[in-house]
Amino acid sequence: MSDDEKIPQQLNDKTQEALARKFDAEARKEIAVATKEEAWAALAKKQSERESLEHEKYIINYTEQVAIMRAMDKHYRKYQYRFPVSENSVAECLDTLNLWHRQDEAEIAAGTLDEVRPFEIVFYSPGGGVMPGMRLFDHIQWLRGEGHYVTTCAMGYAASMGGILLQAGDKREIGKNAFVLIHELSFGAAGDMGDMIDAVEMAEIIQKRVIDIFCSRAKETGRPGHLTPAKMKRKWQRKDWWLSSDECYKLGVVDEVR
Repeated sequence: MSDDEKIPQQLNDKTQEALARKFDAEARKEIAVATKEEAWAALAKKQSERESLEHEKYIINYTEQVAIMRAMDKHYRKYQYRFPVSENSVAECLDTLNLWHRQDEAEIAAGTLDEVRPFEIVFYSPGGGVMPGMRLFDHIQWLRGEGHYVTTCAMGYAASMGGILLQAGDKREIGKNAFVLIHELSFGAAGDMGDMIDAVEMAEIIQKRVIDIFCSRAKETGRPGHLTPAKMKRKWQRKDWWLSSDECYKLGVVDEVR
């Protein structure tokens, strides 16, 4: 083959090699693109699976939380008062009762509730401060006036101010093995003679109010032998007067024994 004949053949070979390299590059590019797309698709799939799993976990956790919440007494508007009566314990109770009341008001305004719902307050308390207790007592009366049916209950024991607060409900209940303690007002006085006389007079006013709370509620039951001021003064003078659930019922201190 002459040199002139070899040139077209060389060009043809070079062209074929160039085309081969071009096709190879394009193939590699397509493979790279395909691999990248597959990688992105795989990543997207994993992300979707992760999101689905996280959503499933959220649903499970949410369901568990709802179940826990619905199992709690507060979900059923039942407040467990397991403390001495003090400024702090009364404030905590008031916050919860007010929250329930405002929730009901909001639902009534939204048309999702027809009327306010009932409350229950269960007392397991050694008693405590008279003034904080009277604050809670009056607030329960206010809630009753707003339409809430309030049940108060003594479980274990409701002593002193706890027994007074027991009288605040529309319906007063006591556990079969629970007790109520009634005793004269305890207080301390200091200062000069005038200060101590004023303190005693104030204590007598409060004590008369306590007697009226117990005896007026007892009288409402209409039971023979219900608690009267004379009987109360005689029984509690200078001593603690513990009442069993049966005695509470007979004296009209409660409406029902559970």
